[in-house]
Order: sequence, then structure tokens, then C-alpha cells
Amino acid sequence: GADSTLAAGETGGDIVIEAGSISLTSVNASGGKSTATGDHAGGAAGDITLTANNITGSKTITINGGISAKGGEGSGAGASGVAGIVDLALADDTIAGQVNLNSNSFLSSSLTVKGSAHSGDTLTLTNSNNDWLITAANTGEVRDADNSVSSPVVSFSGFENIVGGSDADNFVIDSTGSVASISGGTGTGINTLTGRDVNNTWEIGGNNQGVVKEGATTYAQFTNIQHLVGGSLNDTFDFSIATSATISGSINGGDALAEAGTVVNTIKGRNGSSIWTITGANQGNIKETPTSNADEYLREFGNIHNLTGGTAADIFDFSAANAAISGKVDGGATGNNEIIARKNVINTWGMTGNESGDLAVTVDLTTSYVNEFDHIQVFTGAGNDTMSFENFATGTVKVTLGSTGSTGVTSFIGKDNADAEIVKA
Repeated sequence: GADSTLAAGETGGDIVIEAGSISLTSVNASGGKSTATGDHAGGAAGDITLTANNITGSKTITINGGISAKGGEGSGAGASGVAGIVDLALADDTIAGQVNLNSNSFLSSSLTVKGSAHSGDTLTLTNSNNDWLITAANTGEVRDADNSVSSPVVSFSGFENIVGGSDADNFVIDSTGSVASISGGTGTGINTLTGRDVNNTWEIGGNNQGVVKEGATTYAQFTNIQHLVGGSLNDTFDFSIATSATISGSINGGDALAEAGTVVNTIKGRNGSSIWTITGANQGNIKETPTSNADEYLREFGNIHNLTGGTAADIFDFSAANAAISGKVDGGATGNNEIIARKNVINTWGMTGNESGDLAVTVDLTTSYVNEFDHIQVFTGAGNDTMSFENFATGTVKVTLGSTGSTGVTSFIGKDNADAEIVKA
């Protein structure tokens, strides 16, 4: 609608287009603004209805600029005009369709986007920082991440595939949400995916890609996602699926209550030699060995309580001052696996078996910084550590001294009535 300098703003006209495919630079049905002296209302916006119906063998709606159905501003104390309704829809289920919203910034009007009954429809929002919330199967809403309080809302349904833009996209999947695929888009933005508040299994199948499951059911496949965040229950992040499994950003187990022991999150490493560097409480990073082929396949993890190695040799490095894992470090059933203890302190290795136990600073034995370990064959102490077998379960205590067994350990405490073998490698 036209602006008015004499009275109320004019009403915007309705825009209705139905075609096989629709491509527009922008679409505007906004009401006119009043700049007249006194109190005059703004004009009501018209409605926008766009439908792609496959009559030409394709089914795409592309808008390369803004979409606006805002009511016009009033003058003085005059009210703004009523906003229009914006509906975009894909009709006909014989082929997959696409809706591409390519505005340089987030849209200025709320709208509803409906997919068809076909199982392969795709919704793409590019060139803005988007917050996506998937609330049900192929259903959800998108807001402007830079203006979440007053952002217009894109409400969508019937889209099995959703694609972010060139900036940062944040995807959150609600308790019943699911889609066939989530793509962070093709830009350089750093994208994040947060899983359901359930027991999730994340299978990392390549570079920043994989699937997330509840039980045996996959509820989203993802690509170009640099950060993964677990839900409020137990999350397992599994890198053993593929030799190229990589998350270039971070993994967060996802729930603050986990630190209190109510939730336990786990990372399983690649089935290759790995160095796990623990940098603080339940946090660190992972890279491949040997050093000559170093590959940091997880730059950062946090809120992770169990670490599980792969089928080759794993090294778990706790040499940092505050390094700690509150759950279990498991080297894996195969490989020659090593724990490196904290430096510049005297540690006590509390052995419950020849490859299992816990690890604490000697002056504070009640607080283990490795709560439990298993399948560890190489123990690297700080120089004057103690290895205690007082809580050894059953069988013969076997200790190997040297680079293939125990180094940096100078004191050994045995167990009454238990046989012991000490071998120098």
C-alpha cells in the first residue's frame, strides 16, 4: 500500500501466485505508512500466497530478497496497520520440492511454509544466523539468532530436509522432533546441533557428519555440523564408525546435572591409535598418533565422563594440573594402552587388577582424578609414584618395569597372601 501524507496509509494488495515453480527477487504486500499531521492509522498489509504445484515438471519456490507483509506505521498516536498472512506451499506429491529463502538478512515478516506429501522436500534459509527448533516430525520454526526476542518466525511443516545458510546455524531437536537430514549449509559459518533430551547415540561417520539416534531409531542425519551438544540424559559420541570420523569444533555432553553424577556421557574413539589429552575436569581433545601424522579429530570436548579407546593403542594423558575424568577410562579390549599421570605431584595407582584400578594424588586418596580405569597396560607416573595392590581382586599380581609397563613409579604396595611377579623389561 502507498504511504500517505494526508490521511491513513493505504491498504496493501493481496499477492497470489500459483505455478509449477516460482522465482522472485522479493515480494512485498506491506501496508502504507501515514505521515499526515495528527493521529492516523497505518494501512493494513495484504496477504501473500505462493504455491508451487508441479504443472511444469518442477516444484520450487525461490525468493532471493525480502518477504514483507507488515502493517504500515501510523502517525502520531495512530495504530500500525494489521500485518498480512504469508503462506508458501508445495503442492502435488509426485516429485520432491524445494523452498529457498535467500534474503541477505532475516525476513521482516513471519510466514508459514508447508511441504507436500512427498518424502523428499527441502527448506533452505541462507545468509543469516538462524535458530532452528525442530518440534515434531519434519516440523518446526526458525528465528533470527541475532534478534531472538522480537524475531519474525518461519513456521514450517512437511520438510524432511532442512539446510542452513552461509552464517552460523543453531539446530535444536525437541523431544519428539525429527527430520531426515540437517545440513549446516555451504558457507563458512560454524554450525551447532543439539540432540533430544533422551539417551542419544551419535555416530560420527565422516568430517562433521553422522547420525543421531534414540535407541536403534535414527531421528536425524547431519552434515557440515562443527559442534554437537547432547541432551539432558546419557549421550554416547561414537567415532569408531569410520576412520575419517571428525568433529572440527567441539562436543559437549549437554547437561549441567551430569557433573553431580546423575548423567554419564561417553566418547568412543576411532579404531586407530589415539592420544587423548585431558585438559581439565571431564574435558580435553583427541588426535591420532603417530605424531608425524597428527590429526586432531576432536578439537575440544567437555562434560564427558567416560572415555573408551578403539582397537589400536590409546594414550590417555592426564599430565595437566587439573586433568580429571569422573567416570571410566577404558583403553579398549585390544591394543597396548597407556595412562600418563599428573606431573609435579606424587600419585597413587590403586590397582584392582593388573590392568584396572583408579588414580589419585597421594595426599588426597579420597578423591580420584581417574575414578576408574580398565584395559590399561602401560602406567607412566610422575617420578615418585606409588602403585598399590591392597585392593587387588584375585589372581597373581604382575608388574612390568620399563617402557612397556610401569615407569615413574618407585614404590609398590602388595596384598597379603597374593602372589606377585615383578619383571624388568
